[in-house]
Amino acid sequence: QEFLPKYKSVADVKENFEMIVEAATKHKSKVLFLTEYQNPKILKKKRPQSPKEDIGLSFQKYSDLQKKLAEENENIFFYDIWKNMEPHSNEDLFIDNNHLNVLGNKRIAQKITPSIKEILKIVHSDNKTISEQ
Repeated sequence: QEFLPKYKSVADVKENFEMIVEAATKHKSKVLFLTEYQNPKILKKKRPQSPKEDIGLSFQKYSDLQKKLAEENENIFFYDIWKNMEPHSNEDLFIDNNHLNVLGNKRIAQKITPSIKEILKIVHSDNKTISEQ
């Protein structure tokens, strides 16, 4: 049987993201939200809990929430992995539909490293170090 990840409602995901933002604000931390990166072959499949909705649409809704929170909060950042990965099937980057293999993790790390460095510059310009957060 094919593994399909379980999906939370948009309301549940929004609540989780808002709790992360609240905790980060309280602790004067920075957060980098990344879009979920899934095996492209499952994105057109239907959500088991909501058969009328494609799995890809769920991910888009989650990403939209992350992006909105980043726009509204100066210590929250957003990185869209889908828009920044090279276009091909990417199936060679996964061990299943939901989990990256070593190559997949390396590719993601290579793509997000410049953004992390930029966030760290912001942190250092505030005279804070990572260990102080």
